[in-house]
Order: sequence, then structure tokens, then C-alpha cells
Amino acid sequence: MIKMHKKEARNIVFVLGVVFLLSMIIFYLPNKSLTGRAVFDGNFMDLKNKVISLVDRFPPFSAVGKDASICIQIRENEDIFAFNINNFDGAWKVEGPMDSVYCANDATNSGGEDIIIKYMSYDAFMRHFDSPSCGIIKDSKPGEIIYFLPSEFVASPGTALCNDIFKERYCSAVKKCLNNAELTLYGMKCCRDDIGLFEMPGIFGKLYFWIITLCLFIIIFISTILILKKQAIMEKEADTAEDYVDQLESYISKSFSSGFEKGHIKTRLIEKGWDESLVDSILKKF
Repeated sequence: MIKMHKKEARNIVFVLGVVFLLSMIIFYLPNKSLTGRAVFDGNFMDLKNKVISLVDRFPPFSAVGKDASICIQIRENEDIFAFNINNFDGAWKVEGPMDSVYCANDATNSGGEDIIIKYMSYDAFMRHFDSPSCGIIKDSKPGEIIYFLPSEFVASPGTALCNDIFKERYCSAVKKCLNNAELTLYGMKCCRDDIGLFEMPGIFGKLYFWIITLCLFIIIFISTILILKKQAIMEKEADTAEDYVDQLESYISKSFSSGFEKGHIKTRLIEKGWDESLVDSILKKF
């Protein structure tokens, strides 16, 4: 019989424990790969229930108008699972997986689907399912979570056909996610409530804001320079006038010292162009 050291026995027990733990993780987390990505386990009924739950919890769906028809695609490797979602008088009906990956449409967009939403992977769908908000889609890169395929109201490549029927069925829904500037950016200007002066899409809105700010700064700067310049001119004129008064007072004082009469002094000053009222006011001081 082979004798086993205590250290070797502990090592074997440790390895068996690790193997058991990994087995339990793999068993209880069938929807997650070792990379952390959600993996479809083949349960179509569970997938359909998840689609129904997402429709109930994603805010835009609550505002979609009646008679709306949406196809949701979920891609997993080479497979695509499609679910047809119809709004009958405010109540959603989810059907699927459909035989056609385009639901009621075909590959040439012949059919009745208003919008076809493609989730780029099952993992992308589960990310949205776990966080059914607009933010996770808006914060992701284009095509990272979803992509809009050509359909009744979406032209290639993903541009909305914003007509009267689209406005009636979907404008209230998209405004759950997009503000006025974003509606313009994504070609859904028809859904805007109003058009503000400072509302422009994306980088143009920021550029417009900084142009207006710069213009206001330039106007304020130029106005300040002009005010200071005018003030300096007025101060200079005041100093000059004060110098003239001092000169006039000095001349009158010297004239009196030389024995000239007040009338004679006044006459000579007026003849030289001095203002009579100014001359009178200074003569009163003597």
C-alpha cells in the first residue's frame, strides 16, 4: 500500500474542491460564458418571456400608438430569433420566434413591419433586459446594442421616415428617449414640439453656443474700451479747461496789478475770443 503524505493529501483535497466549485458555477450559471457574456441556452419560451418583460419595462413602448407593428431580432452567432410585437388598442401582443427573421417583412422589406430592431447579440439583448432604459442605448457605440434595419419607417442606413403616420404612432415614444436636439440629429425633426434658437444637434449646438458667447464677449470688450476712452477724453478736456481758467485768472490778476480797470480788462479779453460769461465769473473774484 502506498503511503500518502499529509501535504500531498491536502493538495489533492484542494484540487478536488476547486474542480467542484467550478462545476457548480458552470451548472448554476448556464447563461454566462467564461468571458462574462450572456449565452442563449436554447430555451425559446424563456426568451419570449424576456422579450415580453422588456416590452413592459422599456419606457418608449408605453407611449407607442395603436396599430404599431415592431419586429425584434436577437442574433446569437449564426442564428437569428425574431419576435413580432403588435399594439392592439394599447395592449401589446408578442409572437415568436417567427419563421421569418424579418417577422411579417421579407428580405426586400415587403411586409407590414413598421420598425425592425436588431439586437447585435444575445448578450446585447440581456444587457438591455437587465437595464431597460434609454441610457444604455444612447451611451453605447452605434451598432453596439441595437441596429435599425430597413422597414416601413426606416430607410437605409437607419434613417427614420418621419411622416404623419410615424408621428401618430411613434413620436410620443421616441421623445421618451430623445430631446429636441437629438430628434433633429437622428432625422426625426417632425417629432419636435418646438424649435428653440439655441437648440442645434450634436457638436453644432456646442459650436453655436461658443460663437454666441464669443460675440457677446467681443461686444462687451469693445463697449468697455469705448467707455474708458470717452472717459479719458472728458477728463483731459476738464484738465484743459481748468488750465485755461488758471491762465485767465493769472492774466486778470496781473492786469489789476498793472493798474488796468475792470472794464478795460473785460473788453480786451472778449476781443481776444474769451467767453464773456467766463470772464465775468472770474472778474467777480477780484
